[in-house]
Amino acid sequence: MKKKNDHTNLVLSASAGMLIISICTFIYIYNDIFPDTKKFTADVWGTISDWMIIAVTVVTAVFLYRTLQSQMEVQKMQQEITQIETHIFRERIRPILNILDQKYDSTGFKLSFKISIQQNSLKHPKFISPILLRFKSHTIVNITDLNEGYLYALQDYILPEDKRTIDLEIDLDIDKWQNGSQLHGKFDGYYMINIAFHYQDIKNYPYENIIAIVIKPSENFIKISLGDPYFE
Repeated sequence: MKKKNDHTNLVLSASAGMLIISICTFIYIYNDIFPDTKKFTADVWGTISDWMIIAVTVVTAVFLYRTLQSQMEVQKMQQEITQIETHIFRERIRPILNILDQKYDSTGFKLSFKISIQQNSLKHPKFISPILLRFKSHTIVNITDLNEGYLYALQDYILPEDKRTIDLEIDLDIDKWQNGSQLHGKFDGYYMINIAFHYQDIKNYPYENIIAIVIKPSENFIKISLGDPYFE
């Protein structure tokens, strides 16, 4: 890139020099050949020095424009590099989660599972759920009754090493599910409900994972999946 710019600047400088020399030579020869009545008078057309100043001004303006353009390109490149480095850094500190120990008691309609923090730490864990949750491993600081569900804030600011799994238990009221009051989807006898898990990494970047629960009461089928994290 630098060699290309140097070559372009050299071409511009040479062109400007040739232009100045050509103008000066033309004016000098023209005034030397033609009579005074047809000469380029300094009062109207200016002197050779005036034309040289104009040419130098134009060339300087071109160089300034190219310099500004080059600086803008460098700044844009630096911004892109910064974005890439930020993304790599966030991926390196992002908490890695997984669903473990999924259990479903069809007689009591109880569902239990664990969210395992397999890599890195997280803080400010919060859950937004349309159904009531019970946390067997962590203390709830606050429960907020929302219009369409509940917001749970857990006690631990940063989950310690001995609490790297969040144990949840849910009472599945099948009648309410079938009535559709808490559903996020229904298809061919399958019912789906979503629980939003909000948290932050150690550098306060926020995330959201969707815990999707799919159930088919007629076959006692249930599946829990954890969606990819959404960078808020």
